[in-house]
Amino acid sequence: MAVDILTLVQVSSHSSVGRHEVIEMAKICQVTGKKGNTTAKFIRNRHSQGWKYKAPHKNRTQEANLQNVRLKTPTGTYRLTVAASVIKSPIFNAVACGLKPIPQEWLKKASYNV
Repeated sequence: MAVDILTLVQVSSHSSVGRHEVIEMAKICQVTGKKGNTTAKFIRNRHSQGWKYKAPHKNRTQEANLQNVRLKTPTGTYRLTVAASVIKSPIFNAVACGLKPIPQEWLKKASYNV
């Protein structure tokens, strides 16, 4: 599906939803596969009197702390979407420093397999 610049301008200028498909990147770490937590709760404490005004517990998602990282290698530059906890790991630092090659599993784009 080829999308030209003119089509993107038309999509952004109209406010109607559902005219064109918008492809979003998966919010998944390419190294570890971390995703968001879907069982989190939003709790608003209303400091009110009585059970009638009890704090509501609404569902929400906690997204993973994903960062875009560029790894420069002799074969080229690669962009990875990586969780912040992975950036601090010794295995990732060895790859980033050039001591180890980039594993091929890391270069696959993350998807939800839908």
